Amino acid sequence: MIDRSFRVLARGPVPTEDAVLLAVELGASSDHQTLVPGGADIELEHESGLDVRIWSPDGLVEMNEAHQVQTRLGSGLAVGDADGRCLVERPDGIFAVGWGATDPSELRLVAPDLNSMLNGELGVLSPSG
Repeated sequence: MIDRSFRVLARGPVPTEDAVLLAVELGASSDHQTLVPGGADIELEHESGLDVRIWSPDGLVEMNEAHQVQTRLGSGLAVGDADGRCLVERPDGIFAVGWGATDPSELRLVAPDLNSMLNGELGVLSPSG
């Protein structure tokens, strides 16, 4: 699921069972659940130098609550961060947005889904994007 252009830097600790259930309730996709084996954070480095972190269910729940993602951006779930931007997963794709964004119009398409992003489709995150 992760393209060779990425190098796995670290994996975090296994989350609590409650956090896994809450992440699913919040709308974590099957791509997210498959990518984060055992529920741990995964930190990656793209060959371009871009750092990408996909949060564990614990991190996903914590960051969505702390940054009020659903309140500020409507639909979508923050699933990680990259290049100083929040990665938001919505039914219509993975988007990047600044942490202070309060308007859905500020979302910029990265890839059609998490799996595509980690297979090299970086959209606005790519060095030429």
